[in-house]
Amino acid sequence: PPARAGHPMAYDPLRGKTVLYGGIPIGGGALGDTWEWDGVNWTQVFTNTQPGPRRSHPMVWHPLRGTVVAWGGFGGGVDLNDLWEYDGVDWRPITTANAPTGRRASEMAYDPNTTGLVLFSGYQQGADTWLFDGLDWRQVVPATIPTPRYDHTMTTDPVRNRVVMFGGTLASETWEWDGIDWLR
Repeated sequence: PPARAGHPMAYDPLRGKTVLYGGIPIGGGALGDTWEWDGVNWTQVFTNTQPGPRRSHPMVWHPLRGTVVAWGGFGGGVDLNDLWEYDGVDWRPITTANAPTGRRASEMAYDPNTTGLVLFSGYQQGADTWLFDGLDWRQVVPATIPTPRYDHTMTTDPVRNRVVMFGGTLASETWEWDGIDWLR
């Protein structure tokens, strides 16, 4: 792929490929291209539909859906809150009754406790936590809430059944999500 920043990647274990979508090219703006890494080579994938140019959006493998799921980001001059999935052939929108407000620089990870995805905070957003169960979003209000942040990272720890979150702008803390609450 051409040089870029603000692009997510997610591993698709069914196909054994890492998927990259969008990002910020040199000079600014946003890209709307799909690339796959097979461990040796990058290949650009041309799909019939796509989420559209965007950057700073989270993307993660959703085991129950068997697809890579991308949410929100920044594109077309606005913060987005749309949800898309990629099955290795094409991108499809996922329609939900509820959704978090549009945002960029948020993060999302698979939660082995709820078998869904957990999304936390984002650029100019409060410290909100949302769960996607594969069909719809719902906001949860845990007893303990990390401070608002953006440009943080989150990943799944399958051995301990936790989502681990680190950092973000002006934050050097480690937090864990246990499916019910955030733990520092």
